[in-house]
Amino acid sequence: MYNDISYYGMTMQHPYLPLDSISNTLSAHSFRTGFFWSADSRFQRVDEFLLNKGLDTIQDYRGQKCATPTFKLSSEQWKNMDYNSDLCTAQSTIDWMNKDEGNPFFAIMFTAMTHYPYITDSPMFSKMAPSSHTGLVHYSDDEKFNAYLNALKVGDTALGEILESLKQSGKLDSTLVVILGDHGEAFGEHDDYVHASAIYEENVHIPLIMINKHLFHDQVVHSVGGIVDIAPTILDILGLPLPKQWQGRSLFSEQRPNKTFFFNPWAGFLFGYREDDRKVVFNATTGKVEQYDLKADPDERTNLFNDKSDRNALLQPIAGWVQSQRRRVADLVAAEAKNTARCTVTNLEIDATGTEFEGPPRLDVLVDGKPVAQINVSGVQSKAVTPDEIGAELQAASADAKPFRVDLSAVASPHLIELRFANDLWAGQGKPGDRNLFIKSVKVNGQLVPNSRLHIDNRATGYTDGSGTSMYNNGSLWVNGPFVDGCV
Repeated sequence: MYNDISYYGMTMQHPYLPLDSISNTLSAHSFRTGFFWSADSRFQRVDEFLLNKGLDTIQDYRGQKCATPTFKLSSEQWKNMDYNSDLCTAQSTIDWMNKDEGNPFFAIMFTAMTHYPYITDSPMFSKMAPSSHTGLVHYSDDEKFNAYLNALKVGDTALGEILESLKQSGKLDSTLVVILGDHGEAFGEHDDYVHASAIYEENVHIPLIMINKHLFHDQVVHSVGGIVDIAPTILDILGLPLPKQWQGRSLFSEQRPNKTFFFNPWAGFLFGYREDDRKVVFNATTGKVEQYDLKADPDERTNLFNDKSDRNALLQPIAGWVQSQRRRVADLVAAEAKNTARCTVTNLEIDATGTEFEGPPRLDVLVDGKPVAQINVSGVQSKAVTPDEIGAELQAASADAKPFRVDLSAVASPHLIELRFANDLWAGQGKPGDRNLFIKSVKVNGQLVPNSRLHIDNRATGYTDGSGTSMYNNGSLWVNGPFVDGCV
């Protein structure tokens, strides 16, 4: 569906709305589902938004095995902005696709390197993109545009590695590969840059490529559509019905309108739509109206709106869309509020133990980001020195896991539980002693939470396997809802 008409965006303001997603739909039809992102899923609360979307695996840069350095962009003002090379994300996606040969799969790979400031002007680029053997290529005299195209080159390499893996594993001919952007990128065409400052074609026009030799044969289609139409198109190809909640329609449907809408709240409130070759842009902050014929004027240089234009007729589609969209989101918010009343969680039980060194491991429990309990987990005294001894010692301690209970009756409809190992300590320098934490199981309202809903912060923190979760460094185990059947 289209986004909320808001400055904050859907994931930031309404991460838990009961939305039907393509991953929910395909999961219900026995597809394995995975989401892989080069960046940080905590950005704009995307991690929370993804929790009830039917995804078996959710992995961002923190969970990747990546031999190249992470690009550090976060600051006090801009948090959760770090990311890995898109090549690492491609490898994570490939590893996951090849794990289970018996079931169909749906994987989303979300790149990061083509986002500003385009890290190719950093010395780290050669380390992050080792397969780009020739280094930076000169595509343009515009420094930023050239950096962007070189970052795009890494994305092309990553895509090539995925396609080659599908080919080598014999899956390519039975896989639908969909390639698209989530926005455009401007480089001064209308005196604006990046993608969030306007809704001209360079900001909103994105590529859409579908690959499958049985379905497509190098055709180029000029239909007008939007991102809301991508998932309906995929389900149409698969012969599956569309959820009633969806606003988009299959791009192959003869009944769909050749039309799409735009909205941008970050440089004045900008609204727009394209219908066939006509493009209308309305700045609700200044009142300015622009109209373009994209067939005759694809670069949007000649504004056809003038004193003789019918302003009301041009803006009526925008007014109707905004009103209906606000009602649609308000209805979803009301449905979520009604759902909350019956989604009460009363208790949390954690079976845990650990190894003690100068004190026991401490487990902090947070629900939806708020601290609710602090537990000192009793365990065995650590005498381990080497990594192998440390691992064996924690596994031996796991046999003595004890239940710790936390009252959650005061928390209405929790969405996310964080179990944070907060006081790691290691003797080091060849001395015995290492404080670690082991979580054998997690139960909510007496029901065991499956491993598919447990996500460790990153591989440096620890790992989850059939015996439980071993944590060797400070970090968090995230427990994803829903915690009551039918709740989100």
